[in-house]
Amino acid sequence: MAKLDLGAVQETLLLPLAARAYDAESKYPILNDQKALELFKQLVPDRKAFRRNLLKVGIVSLTERGWIMDRAVKDFLKRNPNGKVLNIGAGLETSFYRLGQPSVPWFDLDLPDSLALRKRLLPNKFNNVKYIGKSMFDESWMDDIGNISNGLMITVPGVFPYFDEKQVQLFFNTFAPKLKGAEIIFDVLSNASRLFVQRKINQAGMNKATLDWGIMNPRHIEQWNQHIQFVKAYIYLQHPSFNAIGNPIYNFISWNSKFFKSAQIFHFKFV
Repeated sequence: MAKLDLGAVQETLLLPLAARAYDAESKYPILNDQKALELFKQLVPDRKAFRRNLLKVGIVSLTERGWIMDRAVKDFLKRNPNGKVLNIGAGLETSFYRLGQPSVPWFDLDLPDSLALRKRLLPNKFNNVKYIGKSMFDESWMDDIGNISNGLMITVPGVFPYFDEKQVQLFFNTFAPKLKGAEIIFDVLSNASRLFVQRKINQAGMNKATLDWGIMNPRHIEQWNQHIQFVKAYIYLQHPSFNAIGNPIYNFISWNSKFFKSAQIFHFKFV
């Protein structure tokens, strides 16, 4: 088992990895992320014990996040075949592998401790991939990426909810004017959903990581800066595999998610 030496927020990277691993072992997988399963087996030998900390709804939600973001990146690369992809909060995210190891310039950015674990478990063997060990607030990562005239897609899975709104706003107000033409996609929680997810994180033994930001209306973000343009919002738990479970409780959760917008993925463009 690989030793983990991570900060409070960084250690939560195990949750989405676990969800994708359990999904890969399920009868009807959403992502069938075999790379995630391979990594999770290295990190957590007792997968059944860890499984108790994840409800079915949590597994589907975290896996569906990857499915939605993968589709957005595919669409972006169809529109911008010479574009670049930046994954903020890369952790042990395996989207590069799920997408068939695309030949475009690909950048995985995370804090040094998370990136050290990534380098150990997912050593970079690709000429078009670059690992960046920096904070997302460190403006110098723009120099690492270079020219974005052919397009840039920024994916930010499972990061922003751990910051307060002022910090998220600082990120957007800093980078939106400087990365015109770039697109960004990220997940958000409503305040009610944030409290529920926080409890599940604590039950997984991760008591120091706190979810501080909740939001439902993407237009609120658009008002932060004239360079931020709303593109689309995706609602969680609408994937066919979730609705096919047939359990009335899960049907209610799906309806609740759609009606109350408890968990969403927002897509914006910097103009």
